[in-house]
Amino acid sequence: MQEEAEKLQSVVPRVVLPDGLLYVNQREFAVVSQQNGNVRIIGSDDATTCHIVIIRHSGTGVTGLAHCDGCDTERGLQKMIHQINTLSESGSNGRLEVTFVGGFNDDKKTSEKLSLEIIGFLQTLNEDLHLICTCITDYNNVLKNGINFPVIYGVAVDVCSGEIYPARFVDKGPEIDIRSACHFGGFKDLVNIYDNEQHHLVIGPYTWKSMDNVDWWLVAPDVFIRKYLSTSPQQEPPEFEKHVRDSLRVLAKHPNPNQTLFVDGKAHRYEMNEDGVWVKVTDGL
Repeated sequence: MQEEAEKLQSVVPRVVLPDGLLYVNQREFAVVSQQNGNVRIIGSDDATTCHIVIIRHSGTGVTGLAHCDGCDTERGLQKMIHQINTLSESGSNGRLEVTFVGGFNDDKKTSEKLSLEIIGFLQTLNEDLHLICTCITDYNNVLKNGINFPVIYGVAVDVCSGEIYPARFVDKGPEIDIRSACHFGGFKDLVNIYDNEQHHLVIGPYTWKSMDNVDWWLVAPDVFIRKYLSTSPQQEPPEFEKHVRDSLRVLAKHPNPNQTLFVDGKAHRYEMNEDGVWVKVTDGL
């Protein structure tokens, strides 16, 4: 496993442009097939203690990707695997190939706990799972000036070829601030964001609790945001504080999202056009 991890780490990270990209945020998952419309790449990043789980059916090419942070992990992965099996034709030849990326040797052992939870859960399933690469925790750790860091923060998957490579993303898709805001408002589900029947990116509906002192956090010094709103302050990317503030502004502006964002419980839906751009099609079905 270490050899496969080192092989993945040796690949130069690519900057992925938004065209044709389905970006999976923290506490989300998505499953895509080679007949999914115009989605060409599925990926995720900003994984410090989080883990990115990729499961691909070798026969059909149906691919699931989840960004796990320890919330709703088992139920979410079970739903993802069920959808992969559903989209893969019954009786088709192939197996489920699994790749894990993320985590490092953090002092609180948050990464290690998540690694053990995911691996332990998958071992309980009656599925034909084959572990291809585990670039996680110990195998995804590098020392910089005596401090542990992840080697790989993000990965992308080519939907057609199945190629997996380290990646950074220029744009993370529609309404990323809303998709992140729910993390600070107590929404704990690992949610499916892609409707394979209609080829829609589905956002919400979310409900959340108001965050104590959200107005204070919006003007708090960067050092406070990094220290108290991250599981790994030293390892977060430079844009971490801006991303957090953008998400908190959503909480402050929409304390009751079912009344102002997701009226009548309707999700926000986007469809990728032929140019690979997400276009809003409706506020719900």
